[in-house]
Amino acid sequence: EFVDGLRVDRVLQLHVAGHDGTGPFIVDTHGGPACSEVLQLYDYVVDRVGSVWSLFEWDSQLPAVGRVVQESLRLRERSHARQSQIRNIG
Repeated sequence: EFVDGLRVDRVLQLHVAGHDGTGPFIVDTHGGPACSEVLQLYDYVVDRVGSVWSLFEWDSQLPAVGRVVQESLRLRERSHARQSQIRNIG
């Protein structure tokens, strides 16, 4: 519901990060890769807003830089794939 209420013309950038879900709450920790539920939400938002800048945040428990780049590229590939699907359908 929250995402559906956003004014898509105001969305300029998406931030994606990993989290800790071991307790009673999901805490945005920026400490790992994004889980499948976060990536599904990312897909849903990209479908609504189109292609916008996406930032993958990984600020703690840092792996080798190549791993962070890999996550960033994964977001870009997902976004491009979603936009290609929309163009092919439309």
